[in-house]
Amino acid sequence: MVIEYCILFVSCTLCLVSSSMFKHCSIRIHGNVQGVSFRYYAAEKARELGILGFVRNEPDGTVYIEAEGEEDALKKLAAWCESGPGHARVLRVDASFLDALKGYKDFTVQYDIS
Repeated sequence: MVIEYCILFVSCTLCLVSSSMFKHCSIRIHGNVQGVSFRYYAAEKARELGILGFVRNEPDGTVYIEAEGEEDALKKLAAWCESGPGHARVLRVDASFLDALKGYKDFTVQYDIS
């Protein structure tokens, strides 16, 4: 019984340490980034990096990403966004990092409902 408690305590402690290292990042990509599969490839890259959140097209022609994960992985995603997929022409990437998390469970592509 004491051994089970110790294993549970260690597991929970590791979970708390791991989640406290997560950050939230908002990324807005400007340029010719819609209609070039940017969302699809951004979602693939995010999943590859173990990032949670979403990507969507915005009415102003930008692509918007909300992402949560290890800070290093988020920086890699933001750096990937600087060029994006082959047909994209990225002019600018705005990224901001926060400690507050929204608790995403996976990484999704959001589609226009209109």
